[in-house]
Amino acid sequence: MSVHPRSRVGARTNRRYLIYFCVFTDAQYLELLTLSLITLRLFSDMRDVDIWVLSAPSFARAIRRIGAACDVALRTVVAPWDTPFEAASARLRIFEEKRVLGYDKVMYMDADVLIKGDIRGLFEQDVQERRIYGIEEGTLGSDNFGGELFRHDGKPFDPAAPGLNSGILLFRPGDEVRVVFETALKMIREWHEAGREPPPCLDQPFVSYCVTRSGCVGSPVLMRTWAGIFDECIPAHHEEVAMCHFSWPLGDCEHKLRRMRDYLDYMIKYWVPDNALRLRSAWNGRRWRWKHGWFECHPDGRLVASWETTVCGYHCVRADVIRAMWDGHVHLVRLCEEDGSIYHVRSTDFACGTAISPR
Repeated sequence: MSVHPRSRVGARTNRRYLIYFCVFTDAQYLELLTLSLITLRLFSDMRDVDIWVLSAPSFARAIRRIGAACDVALRTVVAPWDTPFEAASARLRIFEEKRVLGYDKVMYMDADVLIKGDIRGLFEQDVQERRIYGIEEGTLGSDNFGGELFRHDGKPFDPAAPGLNSGILLFRPGDEVRVVFETALKMIREWHEAGREPPPCLDQPFVSYCVTRSGCVGSPVLMRTWAGIFDECIPAHHEEVAMCHFSWPLGDCEHKLRRMRDYLDYMIKYWVPDNALRLRSAWNGRRWRWKHGWFECHPDGRLVASWETTVCGYHCVRADVIRAMWDGHVHLVRLCEEDGSIYHVRSTDFACGTAISPR
């Protein structure tokens, strides 16, 4: 694998945490990645967090453009893995990039994940050595989560025990985790060399099997409180989780993209406000540059903008995030306390603004 320079000049180095994505054979997944990066930038404090995207060489330039457009500092790591099986198992080859060992904690994330909370807090949780944390889904008796592999090895297992979804994986990079990933890759190669058809969930059965058999399954409670599976329907606890994984339907990028866009539009327009926050909001009494004009917020809910002839309103949906409407669109705007800048995303087309400084 080779590493391209960062797409954002002056980004910090020597950070402690890493988030990495994989985008290879299907260019449509670049659209999913864009939404994932926008929401990551909008809702999370990215101090001490690096982002890598493992990709095919043909996608590298597009990914760097996406990073620049979303105002997200990222690194593209290119590799010639062009079959569906190779592409799907790319997440397991992260240790081939030796610099991953310099991070304190690492999280793999599918491109079909939306962020709606500050996931920096997840990195600050007690992540144990030799443990791999993921979202529980299905059962080990299902072939989607290693059922055939468990039955074939002849060892006892509980087919009703929860399986492991491989779409979000959190771990400390060390030898134990590396061995689990390499074991899964070896099994995948042997499966392929035997001329067998790839399983519908590609590498996920091998990940679920190897993590379980190695005894490296992290406490399910951690990921259960931070992430949810958004399959045929929105889960009941969707407002409580910070990561939304649109795992269904398998391989149908267009369907996933439509559902992700619908949910992001819902978040922007209908996120329940807490207007009591306005009284102590950092937004109050400050004027902010906006393109060629400015806007300012007031504790009574008024938003005055230089380009509007009437007074607009705003709501606090989080201490650092407001929802406002101008130019016919609803916007979510975040005050990024880490650098004093502003980041915004608007409804419908999800145009996002680069960070701008207060005046």
